[in-house]
Amino acid sequence: MTNNRFFFDTLQNYNDAIAIITKTGEKLSYRELVIQVNQFSLQLDKTQSLLLIEAVNELPAIIAYLAALRNHHPVIFLPNMGNNNDVNTKVINLYQPNWIYRRDSTGHWGLIQHSQTQHTLHPDLAVLLSTSGSTGTPKLVRLSQKNIQANAQSIAQYLQIVATDKAITALPFHYSYGLSVINSHLLQGASLLLTDESVLDKTFWDFFIAQQGTCFAGVPHSFELLERIDFQTKIAPRLSHLKYFTQAGGRMPVEKVKFWTSWATEKKLKLFVMYGQTEATARMSYLPPELAMDYPEYIGYPIPQGSFSLIDTENQAITESNQPGRLVYQGPNVMMGYALCTGDLAKPNELTELITGDIAYHNEKGLYRIVGRESRFSKIFGLRIDLDAIEHFLLENQLKTIVTGNDEAIAIGVLDGQLSDELLDSLACRLKIPPSIFLVTVLEDVPLLASGKVDYKAVLTQAQAGIASKHQQEEKLADVEPTSFREAFCSALNLKHPPKDEDSFINLGGDSLTYVQVSVAIENFLGYLPLHWEQISLVDLEQHLPKKKSMFADLDMEMLCRVLAITGVVFTHTNAAVLNKLNWHLAGGSNLLLLLAGFNMARFQADKLFSGAILEVLIPFFRKIVLPYYLILLTYQVWYGKFAISSLLLISNYYAPPASFLEPYWFIEMIWQTMLIFSIPFLLPAYRKAIKQRPYLLGLLLFAITFLIKTLNILGSISYWNRAPDQLLYIFLAGWCLYYSKKPWEKIITTVLIFSIFPFLYGLEAGYTLWLVSGSFVILWLPRIKSPNFIYTTVVTISAASFYIYLFHMFPVHIMTTNLHIESIPFIIIMALLTGVLIHKTLTKLKL
Repeated sequence: MTNNRFFFDTLQNYNDAIAIITKTGEKLSYRELVIQVNQFSLQLDKTQSLLLIEAVNELPAIIAYLAALRNHHPVIFLPNMGNNNDVNTKVINLYQPNWIYRRDSTGHWGLIQHSQTQHTLHPDLAVLLSTSGSTGTPKLVRLSQKNIQANAQSIAQYLQIVATDKAITALPFHYSYGLSVINSHLLQGASLLLTDESVLDKTFWDFFIAQQGTCFAGVPHSFELLERIDFQTKIAPRLSHLKYFTQAGGRMPVEKVKFWTSWATEKKLKLFVMYGQTEATARMSYLPPELAMDYPEYIGYPIPQGSFSLIDTENQAITESNQPGRLVYQGPNVMMGYALCTGDLAKPNELTELITGDIAYHNEKGLYRIVGRESRFSKIFGLRIDLDAIEHFLLENQLKTIVTGNDEAIAIGVLDGQLSDELLDSLACRLKIPPSIFLVTVLEDVPLLASGKVDYKAVLTQAQAGIASKHQQEEKLADVEPTSFREAFCSALNLKHPPKDEDSFINLGGDSLTYVQVSVAIENFLGYLPLHWEQISLVDLEQHLPKKKSMFADLDMEMLCRVLAITGVVFTHTNAAVLNKLNWHLAGGSNLLLLLAGFNMARFQADKLFSGAILEVLIPFFRKIVLPYYLILLTYQVWYGKFAISSLLLISNYYAPPASFLEPYWFIEMIWQTMLIFSIPFLLPAYRKAIKQRPYLLGLLLFAITFLIKTLNILGSISYWNRAPDQLLYIFLAGWCLYYSKKPWEKIITTVLIFSIFPFLYGLEAGYTLWLVSGSFVILWLPRIKSPNFIYTTVVTISAASFYIYLFHMFPVHIMTTNLHIESIPFIIIMALLTGVLIHKTLTKLKL
């Protein structure tokens, strides 16, 4: 290897050509630049040492950088150290540079010996740059002299940089894109217009115009700033010497690429859209200006000396066109590797290719397009949410936003416009996630890192802080009694966002667990329950005139059936615990609960299923029903040191029941499996369309199929004690048919089926027949009855707590029968019911 292959060793070849022009008008030829570089070199150690430079766009920093390169001293770049002391301290303390070159408080530059640590430094190591552009992380990119030279040559080649070019330093020196502008122009003997001013400053453009600049490099935000100052009409007419723009540092919106390309073409200029990463020194691809109008969404071709390839999730090569995969770059500008500590500075080149972290494909012309970034995804509810796609969707709806997030929430920072609840709901429906996942905040401006890239972390932090403040305010108001119908409605449903007038209980996510609380709230304010109130819009409910509270209330028979069924379940398990045997004549309450589950699935969740949003059905169910069961299950298994894999996998209902009070929980596992089996087909558009058009008739068909599976034992009795969906799904579907029996003939057919099938299966004297036939009959023909208030209050209280009674009833049953040796069945039942009610009321009070 000979030194003269590197640009920093051949600067003297350009002699009297102007190398640098400062914003004050000072001009420095290449000959003079080399003299000053040599003078600075005299201050450095003869042996290889580590130098840290305050990398601002000033002449002393450029000279120190070139001197370090020529003398093989690796350089760490940090931004304005006066404004970033806390951040830079982390890097300085970790890497202990031998020398620090920076400005003092008066602006004068000085070289300070910081450490006498004898670093072991690889001879090829040249520059250490922050990966994030903020230099707030000790993780640095190790770049070699070869990396810098190769990237400068490639850039100079495709931009056709010549000695007469004059590029202005519109980007920070410590940012790889800004550094590449300096390297590529010095390589070609061109001139640098050195300034640290913003493109918003009039003096920036006065300097550019006075010195007849030819090149402008910017990130997407730079071009937004140009539009803000009306660049096209106020500044551009004076730029007859301008040749081209370059854009990198992030994806520029397609419409902006078209806008600037069209304008540049009209003015006989060029716009080079480029793609790169610090890990590749700076650039990896460019889009030829003549292709930008036709392919504005593409990053173009690999730079000279570089190449792209695509791999799938199994690291297998993808060669077909238009097939997305992980984008891999190969080229001499790929970094040596990362540095996490001083020991890493001695490492040789560790990489031959760069896994970019981007998802891309190429078309038939060989042009590459990035369709996403692995780190620009949030994985929520098992779904990969493309954050860039959300930004694009909102932009299509006239909203300029910055979207970021993690695996718990998605933050939307609104820059221009107002994000309506309707649009947020539409976005949630599109992504099949609940609106509560979104954290919306208003941004006054784009938060930027020192590199000029968007500071996504700042957006997420601001959004999270806003939500936390809102929650604190909500907690202060939590104990205030509702003073209006709407307040009572929202409080009972525990809404996080104010509802719209057209919202109803069902489309607000209401279900059988919250139905009771909301119905009580309505009853308290109106004195009665309007028929089918759960489907009526909130504004229409408010139009109902209150009636004087009477001694009787409208009791929903579904609630009464729920109370009787849960009481029957508690009685059956208490009876078994006391008498050490099951009373089969009263068993079957759980089957009625399953029938009610099918009824309520049709009543509250059908619209979500018909739209294919099955996760909006399954996730709340898992969170409210299955997750609490898991907590009990794991607590029990840890306490006794007995771990049943079948229980953890929620399939223990296919095996013999455990000899413990966990046995009754087979029902939760079974109903979760039933929900999955019933919901998954709704992912098929044709199925959704058919069942939406004829929910009753297709419900009957499904009922018939599942009934045959049970009676003919088609699956070979794979479940234990008939405790799995293959034996019980028909009951769930009977509940679905009950709800959709709207017309007289439908009710008659359903009644005939119920009075025929259930006695046929269980016999006339079986408790199962009693539960299912009586429950179905009253729901179908007596959906409401007038009830004395004290009965109504008791029923709604137990009904609202029915799930918690089921979940926790075995605790008092087990304690009183096993530990306290109580044998009074009525007393045990009452205590079990009270336990569930108290737990429910406590959790409701805490809004859990």
